[in-house]
Amino acid sequence: MSQKNCRTIYKPHPRILTSKDPEVVAAHKYIISKLSKAPHQLLLEGDVIEVLLGTDILISDISSVTLDYLYLKPNGAIFLSDRRTDSASLESESPVASAATIIDLNSVNNLSTELEITLQKDELSAKRAEVCRYYFGGIAAGESSKTYFAAILNSINEHEIALNALTRTRRSI
Repeated sequence: MSQKNCRTIYKPHPRILTSKDPEVVAAHKYIISKLSKAPHQLLLEGDVIEVLLGTDILISDISSVTLDYLYLKPNGAIFLSDRRTDSASLESESPVASAATIIDLNSVNNLSTELEITLQKDELSAKRAEVCRYYFGGIAAGESSKTYFAAILNSINEHEIALNALTRTRRSI
C-alpha cells in the first residue's frame, strides 16, 4: 500500500462488510485506515468488473474475480494470496495460480519489490496467455456471450432433430 507511483483500489467482497468475525472486521478497518487518503480509493459497493477494467495488477485470492480479471485483462499481472504457503496445492486447485505471482508467508515481505519488478517486466505474461486459453479457449473478451448463445441454439437444433427422428421412428413401428 506504500508503493510509490501506485494507487490501490480496495474492493472487498460484499460479505466482508457484514462479517461478524472480529478478525475480519479488524482487518477491514485496518485496510480502510491505510487507504483512506488519496491517491487510493475505497469502493465498498458497485460492480467489481468496472474496477477490474481500470487496473494494471490484481492482488486477490483464488476466486471467480481472478478468472474474470484473467479473461478481461489477460495482459494484467495477477498476484494471488496463498494462506497455506503451499503453492503446489494452490496450483492443483486452480491452474491460474501457475500464471500468478504468489504471496505467502515466505514472500509477503517482498511484495513491494515484486510489484516493482512485475511492472518493469512481467515474466508471467506468456504463461498467463496460455492459462487464459486453457480456461476460455481463446475467446476474446466480449465474444463469450455470442459463443454461448450460438452453442445453446445449436443444442436446441440438435435436440429438435433428434426428437423428430425419434418421433418418425415411433410412427413407423
